[in-house]
Amino acid sequence: MMKITTPLFAIMISIALAVPAAAGENLGLGVHVGAHHNVGALTDQSPAAMTDPQNSLLLGFSLKVNMSFFFLRTGFDTTFTMNDGEVLEGSDQIESYSIQYVVVPGFAGFRFPIRDRGEMYMGAGMAYFIADGEVTVAGASEDVSAINRGYGLLAGVEYRLLPDVHFYMEWQYYDAHSEALAKTQTSYTWDNYYLDYSGHRIILGVMYYML
Repeated sequence: MMKITTPLFAIMISIALAVPAAAGENLGLGVHVGAHHNVGALTDQSPAAMTDPQNSLLLGFSLKVNMSFFFLRTGFDTTFTMNDGEVLEGSDQIESYSIQYVVVPGFAGFRFPIRDRGEMYMGAGMAYFIADGEVTVAGASEDVSAINRGYGLLAGVEYRLLPDVHFYMEWQYYDAHSEALAKTQTSYTWDNYYLDYSGHRIILGVMYYML
């Protein structure tokens, strides 16, 4: 993970120093909380299954570089399980599942200032996921883990609370999943269950602009 974030961090700081945006709004560091509903997206893998889906809390930070009407954004998010996913009814033998992951995204996009109050922004990019979890099939629990990448979209709004402090609210969507890691039917001779991180996320945070 350090190999991914360190060069990107250096590049973003260099750009922020070389290409000025509005005074005091070039380089921001934010902290945020959020939520991811239907972690694992099991019904995408097994449409016949009726589930009580897993929900997770997100905690993380973001690093944002503003360049006139453009921005770059990276960061780090980690998840905490609020409730395990459970299969209530369906043909698969999965009984429950739990997925935790860390995501390191890289976004680029456009920003639209709203007078002197803040801005709206939207972009797209790629993200790396480091995940592990547990799936229970026919009474037997199996640990699963994966490292892979996916693609995402984001749209957000910032509101200036103080000259250097902004509140931000953000929507994200990722399309990402691992290779097959486990069997959902004991009669199978092949793996067909994968960790799925796809879905919508809502994030609330505070951004401090250092430059």
